[in-house]
Amino acid sequence: MKCVQALEGISDYIDGNLQGGERTALESHLKACPQCRELLADFQKIVEEAQDLESLEPPDSAWSAIRRDLETRRHAAWKKSLLRKRLFGFPLIKPVAVFGAALLLLIVAGSLTIGPLFRHAGPEELTVNGGLALTKLAEAETHYKLAITALNDAMSASEKDMDPEILQVFRDNLQLVNFSLEECRQAVSLNPGDIETRYYMLAVYKQKTDLLSNMISYGTESASRKETETTL
Repeated sequence: MKCVQALEGISDYIDGNLQGGERTALESHLKACPQCRELLADFQKIVEEAQDLESLEPPDSAWSAIRRDLETRRHAAWKKSLLRKRLFGFPLIKPVAVFGAALLLLIVAGSLTIGPLFRHAGPEELTVNGGLALTKLAEAETHYKLAITALNDAMSASEKDMDPEILQVFRDNLQLVNFSLEECRQAVSLNPGDIETRYYMLAVYKQKTDLLSNMISYGTESASRKETETTL
């Protein structure tokens, strides 16, 4: 198992959702790779400490501006992307538009992606625990950035084996994620102490790592098919 594959499985491993051969392969890799062991330990520490945090239920008004901006961008991408091919057995009639809708849902329901870091808490509790929460969220952001750097390197090696039209669909989707991520970063810069803002930004970081992982997996499958066709 390579480090890129390990990065894909660590989250499921922590959640207890990695079973069978995949779990065995990851554990074998962790024994031999100090960098991935350190990353796993850091994530486990964040999860454990996050369980002790008092929590905040985001208001309905949060991120309305981002949702509007992303919706505008989604419609623009929808008109430009009418690729009618099939990927993994599903028709890609409007892939960018579908992805945009999924991303909007992800931002609204970010707790499904990252986990319930926050429950309802009053102002007094947030004053006491807000500093710890911000620290943990900042640490998680750092780890996502490191993971994205590694995935970007692997993606560069995979692009040459991908169908150009499918690759463009992935790039369009990645552009939407990067657009949303930039909106989140600007919001954080305007209000660095806002826990909700950082919470939603992590949801978008997670979406970016998932998309890059899917792109790499597709590139690997494409390379394998080409190798098989060459040997026949």
